[in-house]
Amino acid sequence: IAYLYIRFKFNQDVFPNGLPEVFAVIKGKKVYDPRNGLTAWSDNPALCIRDYITNTRYGLGESVDNVDENAFITAANVCDYYNYPIQTGDKRYTCNGSFLTGANPYDFLNNVLSSMGGLLWYAQGKWRVKPAYWTDSVVSFNEDDLRSSISVSPRHCRRDNFNTVNGVWRGAESNWQVTDFPPVTNAAFVTADGGLESTLDMDLPFTDNTIESRRIARIMLERNRQQLQFQASFGLRAFQVQTGDNVRITNTRLGWTNKEFEVVSWTFGLQNEYDLQVEMTLKEISESVFD
Repeated sequence: IAYLYIRFKFNQDVFPNGLPEVFAVIKGKKVYDPRNGLTAWSDNPALCIRDYITNTRYGLGESVDNVDENAFITAANVCDYYNYPIQTGDKRYTCNGSFLTGANPYDFLNNVLSSMGGLLWYAQGKWRVKPAYWTDSVVSFNEDDLRSSISVSPRHCRRDNFNTVNGVWRGAESNWQVTDFPPVTNAAFVTADGGLESTLDMDLPFTDNTIESRRIARIMLERNRQQLQFQASFGLRAFQVQTGDNVRITNTRLGWTNKEFEVVSWTFGLQNEYDLQVEMTLKEISESVFD
């Protein structure tokens, strides 16, 4: 929690309109990094989220035992470098913004997650996080794994579809004033939508440069065009996956052969006279989304 102590020496010629408004660029709280065991300042979104989850003064106050450190280490590495596996280069995602300690945790976490286009979830007693990047499929499923019919949604409704992303950010380039980043669009998407531009307005309160803003907007745009989604119940092989994982689906009737899907939701329970099943919602995904 930062504060300033300022002294002005009064001069009527210098301050004809009274005291000036004062601004400052600051570094925030030091956070723990499980990769090296050090506590230091960082603008890594994964480390900032981990700090908020475990902080007892203004965060969720969770025990570190309820944090999946491996997931946060992987996420922190992805955020720190543009190329993955780790290579020297620009940081892929950073978290630079401020919030009030009385902020709603849900809103705050969503704002920070926007800086890395990521997911945060709680499963099997652990908090886990995943930034926007491509991961290989962890398992392949076919018709033998299904325990129910498939409910397919081939396209978004018109109100959820867009082919252009506008948004705002602020940082040193804009003298810390809220500024629009150049729109991100795809001419092929506009053509597919009958030539009618449909825009998503996106606020990035924890992103402080145009490069990252457009990177996140581009991923949001490409991800939205992966519209095929389906729900089904699976057998116990689905215990190998969790939210955020990518899987391959083969279904002869639907014409899918090792088609890539991302696990959007994952639940399990007893069905049909004590048959243990895993119900998943999956959405198509492609490596090109994250190019």
